[in-house]
Amino acid sequence: MFGAVASYERDRGAAITMVLPSDSAAWNGKLFITAHGRNRSFKEGTLKAWDKYFDPTKPSADLNKYDLLILAKGFALAKTYRTSVENIGEVNAILDDGTAVDYVAFNESGAYIKDFAGVAKRAVALRLGRPPSRTYLYGHSAGARIGRGMNYVAGVNRDADGKATFDGMLLDDAASGLWQPVVIKNGRDILLATDAERASFVPQLEITHQIYNGVAGRGRSPNFVSLSYLENKRLNALTLIAKGLGDKHRMYEVRSISHLGGETLPDGRRGKIQILDLSRMMDKFIDMLDAWVDGAVPPPPTHSDIAAPALSASTSRFQRTATATRRSQPSPEKAWSRSTSRKFMSI
Repeated sequence: MFGAVASYERDRGAAITMVLPSDSAAWNGKLFITAHGRNRSFKEGTLKAWDKYFDPTKPSADLNKYDLLILAKGFALAKTYRTSVENIGEVNAILDDGTAVDYVAFNESGAYIKDFAGVAKRAVALRLGRPPSRTYLYGHSAGARIGRGMNYVAGVNRDADGKATFDGMLLDDAASGLWQPVVIKNGRDILLATDAERASFVPQLEITHQIYNGVAGRGRSPNFVSLSYLENKRLNALTLIAKGLGDKHRMYEVRSISHLGGETLPDGRRGKIQILDLSRMMDKFIDMLDAWVDGAVPPPPTHSDIAAPALSASTSRFQRTATATRRSQPSPEKAWSRSTSRKFMSI
């Protein structure tokens, strides 16, 4: 296994856009960092040079519905941009042995997001007179997958001073339903296995889009990973509950919606097709995460359309089922069949 150092260039879209209250009295004292999903690149026209994102004639042009919700609630906002397409020669990485590659740093860019979070926190302190009391991550797709990785691996979601980089995570439809909170070494799952590791896990609220349920057919997968995206999201919730983290994780499935929630469509339409507007739910999800992290109100239990036993963070019966699921995960074909053909029940 090799480590790698990747080079992101601001002239090729590597950037951060910050939106702050003009009056510090209107600031709620907290900061949201966002991380977008895959399929962004300068070469393909979906990223801009760092100084081209802001248009003074249309200052909110690069803000979607979710961004505007965050700002309306008084948060400071920092939007990160990065190349998230591999094998196009846009992000080059040097492996430990000196080999140059362009495929290793397109999705799993946790250090990149953390570095920009540090920049954002300092900018907020300079402009608004004090550092943020809370910093949250919103990640969509690959951005949500980055958030999972940071929260699952001990020490990653930490600044140099040892404090949490992100105090809570709002993860929107993690890409392919990964990563799973499992690392097998010598036949044992060693991830989130100690009290200290579980204590460092920050509240994680996830939204699952049921129709985003593709089948990943690339390579081999371990028995705790399905080729069904939806199945992986459910297995993730099951595994965290089995590891005693049900009080720090929530997952809510949304029916009849695919990977995007209409956040970039002002009127909720793409041509003649009208889609569900997830921003109405996201409005509440933002409030739920904030209240949860502040210790005021825990969010409602996880909700999923799934055959019995129902997802529940409070039942030992479900914990036993979660353990059995990891040990006897069906073949990917059976998992796909089971997750798509079962009669759904509302819980």
